[in-house]
Amino acid sequence: EDGTETGPVTNNYIIGKGGGSRGGDDGRFSLSSGIDMAHGGFGIWVRGKLALVEGNHCEGHFGRAPYAFFVHPNFMKDKIVPDVSGTDSFLVGKKLRDIEPTHTNGLQLQSFGGFVGNTAVGTFQIGIDLSYFSVKDGDEVGSVIEGASIRNLAKNGRGISTIHSKVFTLNEVTIEGTVADNTITGIFCNNCNGCILSTPNTTLVVENVMTVRGGNC
Repeated sequence: EDGTETGPVTNNYIIGKGGGSRGGDDGRFSLSSGIDMAHGGFGIWVRGKLALVEGNHCEGHFGRAPYAFFVHPNFMKDKIVPDVSGTDSFLVGKKLRDIEPTHTNGLQLQSFGGFVGNTAVGTFQIGIDLSYFSVKDGDEVGSVIEGASIRNLAKNGRGISTIHSKVFTLNEVTIEGTVADNTITGIFCNNCNGCILSTPNTTLVVENVMTVRGGNC
């Protein structure tokens, strides 16, 4: 997984058994030179923005998160997209740093793939973990999370958590807690370099959680 993957990750039923180191990727990023970070305990862990992740369901106990994107460009920006079946011809042979789609404001999840119709039910620290989604100045859309349902059976945790990310569009997204008197935060924004996470034009439902937005949200 070096961020050049373009194939679809669709219609999988993923069972979490509670394994993994349970730590976030950020702490071991530099030490590992961007290699082999995804051992925190995930269902689907993604290093780039080119693949379609659609129609998957995660259920059970996940040490970290059922879904995670860690798209920091260091250590992979000079990687070249290979010519494999189904890859958009626009992408083939390009370095990741040189991909500038004309139909979206910079490279976003929805530029060539997407995160669409994915669900999770179980116990986990974070439902969807989103790290290092940089955007251009004036971008009011960012990457789109489409049709996600996150149902946490634990007493604490986060529905969506972001690091160094400024804007996402959340369409038809539901975050739900289930345990009485839980301490779950619906959306939590970590370091945002002085900004406040924006979720414009959203159709977002957050139910049965103690805090709807926390951190720099």
